[in-house]
This record gives sequence, C-alpha cells and structure tokens, in this order.
Amino acid sequence: EVFYRYCDRATQLRLEVERKDLGDTPSLKVSVLLRYLLGASYALYLQTIHRDDAVLRSDTVDVLRDALKDVLHVVEIFSAQSEAIREELYWCLYNSSLLAVRMCRWLRLHGF
Repeated sequence: EVFYRYCDRATQLRLEVERKDLGDTPSLKVSVLLRYLLGASYALYLQTIHRDDAVLRSDTVDVLRDALKDVLHVVEIFSAQSEAIREELYWCLYNSSLLAVRMCRWLRLHGF
C-alpha cells in the first residue's frame, strides 16, 4: 500500500529519466526511481509468497513472473544511463540480481 501512495511521484520520475531531464542531480533522481521500483518488486514478491506459500493458487507464478519483469525493467533503466551515473548506482545492479536470484530460487524450490 505504501508503494501505491508514491506511484504518481514515481511516474513523474520515470518520465524525467526517460526524457533525460535530470537537472543538477541526475544520479539522485535515477536512484530514487530505481529504489522505488526495486522496493515495489520486492514487496510484491513477499506479498505473493506469504499469501500462497504452498503455490496452490494458479496466479502465483504469473505474479512472480511479472515481478521478475519489473526487475528486468530496473536493469534496463540502469543500463540506459551514462557511465558516470552507472558507477554511482552499482548497488542497484547488485540488488536487482539478488532479488532475481531469490525469486528464481523460490520458484525452483516449488517445482517451476
């Protein structure tokens, strides 16, 4: 629910990042956007596995696949930035890979 509260600001930041309208602190805007998107993906992952730990619902795998697509989108945004911005945001690439591995491991352990 917290992530939906800030959805408008994240949409505004996403448009600024896509237009390369970053102003004086480009890495700060990109950092806030990527942190929001990763946090939302992680929250969706946790909500999904806590709601259906035994994978009884048919949509559980689909929701996690969508969360993995969101993580891939974060990496695409990261990759589209200049080298100077990417150097400041390597934590994002690391956290994205950890989150993707965590989701894939959970799916693998449950037979997918």
